[in-house]
Amino acid sequence: MNLKTFKLVCKVASFLLKVLGFFAFITLPFALIIVILPGVRSSITLDVESSGLILFRSGLIEESHRQLTALIVAPIFSSILGYTLWKGSQLFDQLIEGYSPFSIDFRTTLKRISLLLIGMDILLPLVYSLVLSIILEDGYYFVFGIGSLFLVGLILYAVAEIFQYGIELQQLTEDTV
Repeated sequence: MNLKTFKLVCKVASFLLKVLGFFAFITLPFALIIVILPGVRSSITLDVESSGLILFRSGLIEESHRQLTALIVAPIFSSILGYTLWKGSQLFDQLIEGYSPFSIDFRTTLKRISLLLIGMDILLPLVYSLVLSIILEDGYYFVFGIGSLFLVGLILYAVAEIFQYGIELQQLTEDTV
């Protein structure tokens, strides 16, 4: 891949991540306003069961319980996802500007993004389960599983460690010269 194509790919990736991050930030206040407005019948939903490997529940779980839980949990995780996407776009911006990915700052940011993605994928079902279990009058709800964010985070973590190896090789080369 030549440099021109690489920069174009980085620009497109940066743009898409910025749009998705902005969308994650901006849709949340609008959704909350629409849900809170009197006379408007709408709700926020979260699908945590589709990636669940383990699911335990007891008692009657009504749709209103799920909607209230999603209203509490969605803003937190939507904000974290928006921040993560925005930081990812900044990494592509650095590459466009000609910065080397073999720097401590680049590697540290990439590693933080990977840990945020892994943490989000693990914590979202657990936090959702905790909040829903607290809301339920009689019963409990527990779901746990890993999804695509976990795998993407794991791959990014491996890439961050590869960059660390590249940084060490670069430093060894510079010390040799």
